Formats: sequence, C-alpha cells, structure tokens
Amino acid sequence: MNDRKSQRRARVLALQALYAEEQHFRSSVPKVNVKSAVEEMDDSCERPTETNRKSPETFCDVLQFSWLDREPSAEELFMARVLVNGVRLHSVEIDEAIVRHLENWTLDRLLAVDRSILRLGAYMLSYLPDTPGRVIIDECVELCHNFSGEHSYRLVNGILHTLATKCRDFPSETGPDEVKEKTAEPEIS
Repeated sequence: MNDRKSQRRARVLALQALYAEEQHFRSSVPKVNVKSAVEEMDDSCERPTETNRKSPETFCDVLQFSWLDREPSAEELFMARVLVNGVRLHSVEIDEAIVRHLENWTLDRLLAVDRSILRLGAYMLSYLPDTPGRVIIDECVELCHNFSGEHSYRLVNGILHTLATKCRDFPSETGPDEVKEKTAEPEIS
C-alpha cells in the first residue's frame, strides 16, 4: 500500500473488526479459522444500502465490512484483513507479550478498544518489519485519541514502546534518529 490514507483507513478497519470480535464474538462463539472465513466469503455479496444495512451477525460478516457507511477500496479491505488475520493467528503470543509489560493491570481490566489497539500494534511491531516502529506506535496512539479514553494513549504508547525495544532495534529513548530495524526474524518478547 503506497497511500498513507489507505494505510490509515485499513488500520481503522482492522481495529473496528478486532473490537467487534472482542465485543460480540470472543466470549460467546469459539474462534473461527480466519483464513477459511475469508476464503468462504461470497464475493457476490451485496454491498449495504440504507435499506439492507445490518449489524454483523458472524465474524465472517465482520470481515466483509458490509456494515460500513462507505465502501472501502480493495486495497484497504485487503490490508485490514491481513492485519485482522495476523492478530488472530498470533493472538496467544501477542497477549502474552502485552501481559508481560502490564504493571498492576491485567488484560481483562483494560478497555476492550485498548486491548484491540494493543493487539494490532503488537502484531505490526512483531510481524511487519517494513513499517517503522515509530509509525506503528504513532498510529496506535492516534487510534487511542480517536476511539478510546482520554488517557488510554499513555498506556498504549508505553507498552508498544517497550515491545518495540524488545522485538526491534528501537531506541529506549525517543529522539530524532531513525529507527534501525532488525534484519533477522522479529520475535515477541
């Protein structure tokens, strides 16, 4: 994806899908195989209109993004699905990494949207080495400002910064220097 706006929109779509899963599907429905769900999606599915728009009933519906007011581009949909799929495939490792860096908190105590933002950021830091760490953290902080509580950005920024120092050559103090990415396979700490 070359367009920054498209990348940002894809991250927002991914956050919305992860949050929808967290709120509606995670506790009541066993996890579905996202790859299978994406493959099973019917491409001929009608786009929503004012008369047929409905809330997603299954996680597959969430990945269709048919509940949106505007139709995302194919590029945005693809990237959003890649992000959601990645977070779900690595959810155990991602949650373990986040929990290791929570002080006096548990994952369940966090706001659902903050958990979703942290999972998205942790996935991107660990598995998308072509995106600079500072960009990922800044985007996640921006998601907090737009979708979460007044002070949530501090927690998200701190945890993601700590994760970035563990899984990338990321300076412990932020400064004007470029982030030097590891060339080896990233790992979640």
